[in-house]
Amino acid sequence: EKRGGGGGPPAAPTPEPLGDPPEGVKPLFIPKTTKELYKIMEGEHVSEEKPDVMVSKATILEDIQFRGAISEMKDFKTHVQAYPEDELLFVFDDGEGCAGRVFGENFVVCFTLEAKDWMLRLLEEKERKKNEPEKVEGEEGEEEEEIPIPPLRRDIFYPQEYTQVNDEEVFKHLTVTESRPKIKFSFSRKRGEFEGDFKFSDRDAQDWCTDFRSYRDQNFELRRMELEKGVQAVPPTNESRSQTTWFRKQNRAIEYSSLELEEEKAKEVETDEEFAKFMQSTAPKVIDALKQNETIDVFFDEFSNLAEDDATVGGKGEQELQECYSFTYMHGGDGQGDKEKPCIGCIDWFPGKKDVVAVSLVSSAKLDDRLEEDGKIKKSYILIWNFADQINPELVLEAPADVHSFKFHPENEDMIVAGLANGQVIVYELKEARLEAIARKKGKKDGSSQAAAEVPTVKHVKMSTIEGSHKKDVTDLQWLPKDTCVKAPYGKRVDSEDAKKGTKQFITTSFDGQVMIWDLHYMKKEKDPRKEKPDLVWVPIYKCQLSFNDGTAGKRETGVTRFVLPEDVYKTSMFCVSDMGELVKADWIRREGEEGESNNIVDCNPLHINPCIAVQRTPLLPMPDLYLTVGDGSFCIYKEGIAEPLFRSRHSLVPLTAGLWSPTRHGVVFVAKADGSIDIWDLLDRSHEPSMTINVSSFPLTSLSFWNVKSTSQQLVAVGDSNGTLFVLDVPRNLRRPLGAEESIVKTYVDREISRVDYCRDRMDVERGEAAELAKEQAEREAKEAEEAAKAQAAAEQQAAQQQASGVPASAAVPPPTAPPADEFVIDEKEEAQYKELEKNFWMELGLPMEGQEVEA
Repeated sequence: EKRGGGGGPPAAPTPEPLGDPPEGVKPLFIPKTTKELYKIMEGEHVSEEKPDVMVSKATILEDIQFRGAISEMKDFKTHVQAYPEDELLFVFDDGEGCAGRVFGENFVVCFTLEAKDWMLRLLEEKERKKNEPEKVEGEEGEEEEEIPIPPLRRDIFYPQEYTQVNDEEVFKHLTVTESRPKIKFSFSRKRGEFEGDFKFSDRDAQDWCTDFRSYRDQNFELRRMELEKGVQAVPPTNESRSQTTWFRKQNRAIEYSSLELEEEKAKEVETDEEFAKFMQSTAPKVIDALKQNETIDVFFDEFSNLAEDDATVGGKGEQELQECYSFTYMHGGDGQGDKEKPCIGCIDWFPGKKDVVAVSLVSSAKLDDRLEEDGKIKKSYILIWNFADQINPELVLEAPADVHSFKFHPENEDMIVAGLANGQVIVYELKEARLEAIARKKGKKDGSSQAAAEVPTVKHVKMSTIEGSHKKDVTDLQWLPKDTCVKAPYGKRVDSEDAKKGTKQFITTSFDGQVMIWDLHYMKKEKDPRKEKPDLVWVPIYKCQLSFNDGTAGKRETGVTRFVLPEDVYKTSMFCVSDMGELVKADWIRREGEEGESNNIVDCNPLHINPCIAVQRTPLLPMPDLYLTVGDGSFCIYKEGIAEPLFRSRHSLVPLTAGLWSPTRHGVVFVAKADGSIDIWDLLDRSHEPSMTINVSSFPLTSLSFWNVKSTSQQLVAVGDSNGTLFVLDVPRNLRRPLGAEESIVKTYVDREISRVDYCRDRMDVERGEAAELAKEQAEREAKEAEEAAKAQAAAEQQAAQQQASGVPASAAVPPPTAPPADEFVIDEKEEAQYKELEKNFWMELGLPMEGQEVEA
């Protein structure tokens, strides 16, 4: 822009010439891949007119860390880390030199602030030389004076400390003022050209169509003055005050009484025709409403189905069981005709680890299908899952029959004992198989990739004989605690040095009612091979038959489904649940000198109608005689020494399949159901219904097992269903962390229930005594009435004989009075007439006809 006059600002002074580049200026060849990563592509981000660009320091360091040795900036990593600012300056070299200087590469990078300032001044100098006009000889006097354009400043501005400025010229300089008067335009048209004649004709839209595309006209480019200004946003403030209205408190009382009509007005209303018409028109509606009230619960709480407030901090999702893992064995069938997928029969956690769990797969075929396959060789499996691999199990243990119960050795995690459906017991050794599994994970076994893809199958190392085993399914199996062992032939528990080193004995139960104790000392390997014993027949060291006298000629055997060992290591009694729904206290010891079958059952309480599926002693309360039993339709909490259960849940519409105490909460019970859900009962919250119901699977649940570690930071529960899927769920915080006084509250609850049961028992005894007294009085009264009737009959017969002797006919004899039977109902005619009158008045008030009558119009 050119204009005359010398009112513009003075020209900028010529900068001093630049010397050699400092050490921080480094030429660098950058390929296309790195250009796209740093966003410094030619023509898009940099050009000849704008050769400089800033690249983020974090982008460069991330590229060095990711690409490593192939990164172009790897040799300058220390320079980039030591650079004090967040962005580095990259200058494009077009091949003819960077800002007039030749560096030899396509980019120049500044790694220091000194190098950055030097390069920016170099670019300013190039820009200044480019903008200088070329002078032609002889035209100096003809040209008008040009207004110098300030050079382009490319350095970065940093905020500075505020200084008080009072110079008026500075403020005027910051204000843009008009340097010339505004240009005015005037447009005119002759008056005669207005309202002239016109003539239109048709024309196609494509004809006479002219496009005017926008283009850049340098004649109309404006140059604006740059001003340094600061903007600060300040919220407006307002002073205000508020005051609530105060009302003086007063003591007042309200008394009301019901309004009643006087007798005269009541009679007038009863005889009013309009009132009678109103009653006749409204009576059918009232009757319909009464009928609806009989069929619909009008007092139902509509808000009971709404979501409840969370008891603890967090959302509703944080209080539900969250699924962590799920495992499904895709090769569960044995290929021999199973029509349905196997279900999970038993779950046991690996000792000391929370990321390894074992499950047994049992057949879910119906009885008819089992009978068809009976006699054929079948295989069942125990799968050991590791949380690191949810597709393939870590180990597969092969069994000759379905495994309904198995347990890891509590001290030797490489040993598993299992009970089979045919009554036999087998033992597994896992040490070699686990080493093989580790080699399989690394893919180094035999150097073969095929071996790395196979899951090792483990066979049992020992199996009991059929003759010395159970006759029916092995339902439960538990290890005896160490420090003691059971000695034959009487089954006493005594101290043992071998048992103190580690337990070697376990107990099994079955539907045949037998309790068997097994010993694994035979598996001790001899150092001298010559002393090793041949393969011995494995039979239990002790067994007893649970039976008791049921009042018949023989003894009834009790089929055991689950059992709990005594807490005292020297006791031989245990609590069992039977296939008849009974909780049985049994003692397996045999008294010295006793011959034949002994009565081992000490106590028997029929708690459930159907077979019991679970029994467990409370793991937390200092009450070792408190037990949880789960039946087909409900669960009970039972205390030893009390005939009735302390708590019985309501009958479930869905069959129950498993149940456990919470290992960390005193009053929480987890119950699995056949609809694929888990009911969580919190007795501190409510006892008439479950506090929470969680849907886990679309198939019926079959088993439930907690991780043994009693940790409040994390609690895992394993759940199996009938489809062969294992779910590992994380218990939320409110269900694993006990409340402050939860133990004392549960103790108080148990004591209160014990008092209730004792009171009910005493009250029943009193009522039985009262019923016996009433029956005795009734018998005495009937005997007295019979005696009086006999006396009256004898007197009548004597009188008839006397009259007959005196010549009076027998028909004239007065019959003896007979008393009405005690159970005959005598109708009082007066009271019956009063009732009929009241009934008639009632139907008349409602405007309805009585039976056999019609309403008058």
